[in-house]
This record gives sequence, structure tokens and C-alpha cells, in this order.
Amino acid sequence: MKSTPPQPAAASAAAVTNAIELADVTFGYNRRQPVLKGITMTIPRGKVVAIMGGSGCGKTTILRLIGGQLRQQSGNVRVGGQSVRDLTRDQLFALRRRIGMLFQFGALFTDMTVFENVAFPMREHTDLADSLIQSRKFKRVLVIGADVHTPFMPWQNGWDVTIGTSDREVTQAERDENTKYRDRTVLFGDGAGAVVVEASESDERGYLAAKLYTDGSNIEALYVKGILKFSIRRPPVVDPSEPLRGMTIVVDPGHPPIGATGPTGLWEPVPTLAVGLRVRDLLQARGAHVVMTRTGAGPVALGDRPIFARRANANAFVSIHLNADADGQNPFRDNGTGTYYFHPHSRLLARSVQDSLVPELGLRDRGIFYQNLAVCRPTWFPAVLAEGLFIIMPDQESAIKTPEYQEAYARGVVGGLEKFFATFER
Repeated sequence: MKSTPPQPAAASAAAVTNAIELADVTFGYNRRQPVLKGITMTIPRGKVVAIMGGSGCGKTTILRLIGGQLRQQSGNVRVGGQSVRDLTRDQLFALRRRIGMLFQFGALFTDMTVFENVAFPMREHTDLADSLIQSRKFKRVLVIGADVHTPFMPWQNGWDVTIGTSDREVTQAERDENTKYRDRTVLFGDGAGAVVVEASESDERGYLAAKLYTDGSNIEALYVKGILKFSIRRPPVVDPSEPLRGMTIVVDPGHPPIGATGPTGLWEPVPTLAVGLRVRDLLQARGAHVVMTRTGAGPVALGDRPIFARRANANAFVSIHLNADADGQNPFRDNGTGTYYFHPHSRLLARSVQDSLVPELGLRDRGIFYQNLAVCRPTWFPAVLAEGLFIIMPDQESAIKTPEYQEAYARGVVGGLEKFFATFER
């Protein structure tokens, strides 16, 4: 039997220079296959630190170890000078109340109003009376684009919501009341590139701010005078008779500098560019503003493609590809048309594009797939990747060489976009 280690004394804020420390940490969900092995890192107070790596390398696992949801097999994790593993249940909960979290996926409750979403953590983590939350805080909350009692629903039904205060001065008493809610020493962002932020102490104006970015997204979260302010995009205004008019669509002809090759040597980026340029022409004819990630044979970095779309404030992003199986797999058993998405708000676009592509291309309907693809990760707009056909199938490679089949692929993409935006009401 192992003796319980002594409870460490809480270190004073002045004595602790590092917000988070990991010392020789090893952890694995399966002890024989560690996800993290001998990890040592130090995150100083007041600093922004990005933890970057491929999918499955352990970024989110590190956040869970810091928050105490997981316990390492060896090494030590310290937050604010305290060993997380040695904390009691109550001490761990107290620590978590001082940690903010920006989730990789949407973390708002879709069956609650905007008001209820913002009030939820205040009700859970402060002893403020509900009447006080109602009367003193949310009478000062402004929602641009939605009323505070409107339901918060997915992308199609209510984005670009900003919650904040009026410009009037906040009294010292109100500032004191807000302190418990805004007192977060560590802020986590769990995204494509996980971000850990320790917010600086508020100044005499009662101002505390943290600006967070994840791959392809632009989310701003601010504590201004003790009140949370955040912005989320609203749906576009659409004319049902011309649903693509005025929309900004980013068209991404996939793959250079890499790409699949067909049996006769046809390189994927060649026909995808031809299809992409035709998609551009069809979209422009319908009144859309089109941004191409490439218009020539030159390579474009994978990570740059979502950035182009974000800077263009795109309403949608479509990446055009031709599929191929890995070596050793038999493509005759499973080939056809498929469309990929990552975030839930992109699922409807994936379904619309897939349903339009299948009759145009006349191939087997493989369906839509949830997959963690770089160009599908952005959250600021719906993003999908279409695999219209298998370039390694001789008949499909032969077909995509022809202008007629390229046109059919382009019609399928544009038809799917048109169907998607037609679901919005003016």
C-alpha cells in the first residue's frame, strides 16, 4: 500500500512565477503505448503559449492533465505552484473554477437562449443571487443581431452575436460583484493549434482581455469591466430566387504540390484546376463573388488555403479533389463520389453538395463523411471537401479528362452551393 503524499501548501501568487509546469510527464490511455513520454514544459504567468502538433499527438491530453481530468503515470503537473495529482476533490474543483476553456467544438447549449448561455457559468460558479444576475448584469447586456431571449441555434439560425455592456461607467460595487466571475488565472483554447493563455490581472478600469485564434477561425472573447463580450457570425441575407447572389465563395482546386496520379499518369491537380475554374465561372454567372486559392499550376501551402478564405470573409469554402485508395487496397470494391466535412455547421453543405454531385457524375453514392481535414476545420464559414471520383479507376480517369465531365463536376458543386444557400430566408 502506498502512503498518501502530504498535501502541498498553496503557494502565494507572488512566489509563483510559472502558471503551469509539467516535469517529465508520461501518460498513455494504454500503458504500453504512451501518448506523452517525458514531457517537460514551463508556461510563465502572463504569457501566451501555443502547443502545436499533428492530430493525436497529445495536445488535448495535456490540457486534461492540467485540469485534473486525467492523471499521469509518472512525472508531475503543477498549476499555480500546486501539484494537481495531490489535490483533494474540493481543491481540484476550486482550481478548475479559475480555469477558462475555449473548446475545439461549439460549447454553447443550443436549447438555451443567449441569456441563459451567458448566465450559466455565473449560476454555477458564483454565489450571486439569480435576481442579481437578472437585474444588475443583464439589463446592461446588449445583443447585436439577436435578443437576449432568442434561442442560440447553429450557424444557419443565429451568428454574429455580440454580448457586452453599454458605455456607461460601472460602479465600484458592481465591479466587486463581477470579480468572482471574471477571476480566471488560466484560459485554455483547445483547437487545431491549442492555445494556453494566462490573462493578466485587471487594471484600475476593471479591464481584462484575451484574444484567441484557432486555425481558420477568428473568435474574440473579452472581459470588459467585468462583463463578457464575444462575437459569433450571423447567417447571410439571401434572396431565395438568386441564393448565390452576393455570396463570397472560396473555391480550392486541390493538392499541388502533391496529389494522386491515375493509371495513365494524369496528375490530380490538373483536372481539379480545370473543374475549379469552371466552378468559378458558373458561380460568377449567378452573382457570387469568387476567391480562388489558385489559378495556375504553382503550389499553394495547405495551411494558407483556409487563411485566404478567412481574410475574404467567405460565406462558404469548397475544396475540389479526386480520390485514390492507399497502396494495397482494391479500389474496385469501393469507389464513387463522397463529400467530407468536420464541423456540424458544415454538414448541411456537405449533404447539399453530395446530393447534387451524384446525379451529375453518375457514380456510386459513397455518402458524406466526418473527417479531420485541414481545409474543413475553419469555424467562421461552412467548409467541405468534395472527392468527385476515383482518379485511379481507369474509366473515371478517362472521363475527367474531358471538358464535358469537368463541366458536370462543376455543375454538381455549384448546384450544391445553390441548394445550401436557398435554405436561408431573407
